[in-house]
Amino acid sequence: MKVKKNKMVETIIKLAVFSSPLLWLRWPDFNLTLSNFLFALLFFVLIIANKGDFRFRNLSFTNEKTYFIGVIVLLIGVCFSSLANNVTMNVLIILVQYFFCLVIIPLTFQSTFYSQAYKLLTVYLLGISIVLIIAVILYYFFPTAPITDQLSQGNGRMYSLLENPNTFGKIISTVIPWVLALIVINSKFKNRVFYLLILILCVLGLMTASSFGAIISSLLGISSFFILVIIFSKNIVNTTKILISILIPLIIVFYITSLTIPEIFYTRILETDSSMGSLEIKKELMIEAIDIISMNFFSGIGFGNHPSVSNFNVNVHNTYLLIFSEGGLIAFLGFILILFGILMKFIRVIASVKYSKDKILMAGIISSYVAFLVNLFTNTHIYGSVWWILIFIGILVSQEILIRNKKMSKNDLKAQSSNVGLGEN
Repeated sequence: MKVKKNKMVETIIKLAVFSSPLLWLRWPDFNLTLSNFLFALLFFVLIIANKGDFRFRNLSFTNEKTYFIGVIVLLIGVCFSSLANNVTMNVLIILVQYFFCLVIIPLTFQSTFYSQAYKLLTVYLLGISIVLIIAVILYYFFPTAPITDQLSQGNGRMYSLLENPNTFGKIISTVIPWVLALIVINSKFKNRVFYLLILILCVLGLMTASSFGAIISSLLGISSFFILVIIFSKNIVNTTKILISILIPLIIVFYITSLTIPEIFYTRILETDSSMGSLEIKKELMIEAIDIISMNFFSGIGFGNHPSVSNFNVNVHNTYLLIFSEGGLIAFLGFILILFGILMKFIRVIASVKYSKDKILMAGIISSYVAFLVNLFTNTHIYGSVWWILIFIGILVSQEILIRNKKMSKNDLKAQSSNVGLGEN
């Protein structure tokens, strides 16, 4: 019976992770995605299976008290801001979504064994691959099809099943460092080919999305990966050879095959004049947000209120400033603590593991997180689960790496002790 329950839990969480990038699978009246529904279902299944004795003390499944404290401080800040500004419905909607992403989903991830972390990563990559394949096929082979218009903006920017080209591009930017790391550490040829195909799809998808912010975060994420590999990996020569070998197929794909760089990529990204207008607007929004913060430093203006206060009637495209302006100082500090707690978890793991492949994989995880943090400078609210799933998978993988390294270190010590004993005899 217990085996059946574990299988059911494993199946539900795999389906939830797989469907997380498939935002089209939603109940529009309630803005409920299939992934969120499955995570909620799993949460209740776990409560029933544990007869109500759910381990809420494991809320900080990151093993970092900073994360747990940050969640509490953020929620307190939101409530304080709401009371100070007499905001009700808008706050409730946003608060529930943040609570779901930062509390409910981590609790469901807590239910899975660390040994399942790599399976969840594979499932996620399969889900995002479907999104990428749809975007690439429609753009290059069916550009005039009605479905292509439905999955892209009027100016030709693709977003596939992620409903927004900026979201599409920024999610890709967090996937690329993972894929680079997996290519480097895998010795099997078929695995490298699989991850290389995903990398090619990521680059093509990034160009069809043509998000300036996503391009910047991708470049910084890739740069971060190279720097961390050089710092922490002892096998620099071989790693460099593998990284160079990744570039060769990409060059072949883009310069020998019939695939061409999308026109929208030229006009939005390569022609700097065309992108300056968008950047100027975002700059004005950030200046306005700073003014709002200075006038409402402690209490904020209430979650969901920024568009009504802004002269542009929209949210500022900067998550840090948006949370500060709406939630005030307390909510902002809580949000920073959450981000800092996760980063410290990753840094402690990469600093403590001693095996080269594990360090390279951790470099990919940290670089993906760097891309996520950079994306927050050009994003609005991030209460969508699609932003957090890969981070939580990264935490599970890092914990699995830590556990495995501890076991291997113990085995090494036992082996050394045995050798010493033999020598003495």
